[in-house]
Amino acid sequence: MSARRRSADAARIAAVIALALACVAGGARDARAQDPVFSGDFVDPATSEIVELVPGAPWVLPDASVVPNPQAIGDVDLVVRTGLTGFTGAIPPTSPLRIPSAVPIAIAEPAGAGASIPVVVAISDGTTPPAEGMAIVSPELEGDPVLVIAFADLDGDGFVGVTALDGDPNDETIEEQEIAAVGRRFGFFASGQAPAQLFVGVAGPDEAPLRIVATAVAYVGATSPSFFGGVVPDGPAVMTRLPALLRTDPDDVIDGNLPGPPGENEPVGVEVTDHFTPDPVRDDYGEAFTLVADGSDATTDVADAKSGAVASFGLARLASSATYDSATGHPLRPGLDAAGARAVLEMLNPLVVDTGAGVEAVRIVPTDRLGNVATLGTPTLATLRAGPGLAIRAPDADADPTKETLLVLDTRGVGIDLEGAGALSVELVPEPSAIALQAGALA
Repeated sequence: MSARRRSADAARIAAVIALALACVAGGARDARAQDPVFSGDFVDPATSEIVELVPGAPWVLPDASVVPNPQAIGDVDLVVRTGLTGFTGAIPPTSPLRIPSAVPIAIAEPAGAGASIPVVVAISDGTTPPAEGMAIVSPELEGDPVLVIAFADLDGDGFVGVTALDGDPNDETIEEQEIAAVGRRFGFFASGQAPAQLFVGVAGPDEAPLRIVATAVAYVGATSPSFFGGVVPDGPAVMTRLPALLRTDPDDVIDGNLPGPPGENEPVGVEVTDHFTPDPVRDDYGEAFTLVADGSDATTDVADAKSGAVASFGLARLASSATYDSATGHPLRPGLDAAGARAVLEMLNPLVVDTGAGVEAVRIVPTDRLGNVATLGTPTLATLRAGPGLAIRAPDADADPTKETLLVLDTRGVGIDLEGAGALSVELVPEPSAIALQAGALA
């Protein structure tokens, strides 16, 4: 563990709790804490160091316990705004609340070929009102990197992360997947603002775009060659609201070997992982780690992500929290059900299809180059081929369970019934005339 991090052993936790209860007024800051970004931040009375707190959240430890100190509540230090690369004067409203509304749209394509989300991260003094505080310049942060992190509202309930606010107590398994980042990008502070272009690889079709919530985390402090080669500031992390208590120890988040200096167009060598999955029904922190996806939170902002052009077909089924197993590695993506309503789809691996006992109903859906469900504007033929051990049971127009050619009319895809275990390949059929004839016959 790096030198600036505090251990979380049981003895120290007990000491902190005792001191916190005895010293409700808090302790004095060290000299480094005089930077204006730390105005109003809580100081650990046991160490006289700034406590890393998520805005609006209490002092939650990595083991999910909470230090019972009513003054240890996170304030606003960083603010993200999408659709902008800078501003003058007061921090502007979030993109949905601007007049007119200006929610940016990202297009997901590999290798940064899509449309990015313009983002600016501002430093706040944390004073309220307004809820976002006032924009300031931090001498400690000037010139330093800030990591912009995108999270996705996969199930379209208006929230990111595990929540009880959506009225569905049985979707926790799906909501846990929303804590995984879907985009990361560095910005660099200059005069208190850090612009960046955020790319995302996860998206939805035009009929069901994916709502993205942009957040940010930055280390505050000086750099030294003896501390991670001088590329990581040696100080506490400040952050916007987040969907979980993220790991901030550089030993936990810096990928592999010592990185080079962070750059706007360089790969982001940072792991975004959490200490635990929040439990929103707990009395001590409740929904403090739930991100809202409507722009009403003062520290974060939103965007919509749409898929790239159709490049292939994929295999999917409606996601169910009762049966979804994240260990399979099957990603969740927004798409459409058979009736055309927005739905969460579990994207299956067609190279390893195992339906278990009996016949399973799945769907062939159009996908972009990143495997997202994509908008299909023109009816298209697809040929399915089942490998050994796998059979196509329906439709079966050619009486051949190993092959079937289907007409995919639109983004909803086509339902098929599979049985057994094996591999399934799906290929586009470049026959425009046949497509037109079949589409006409079906009309």
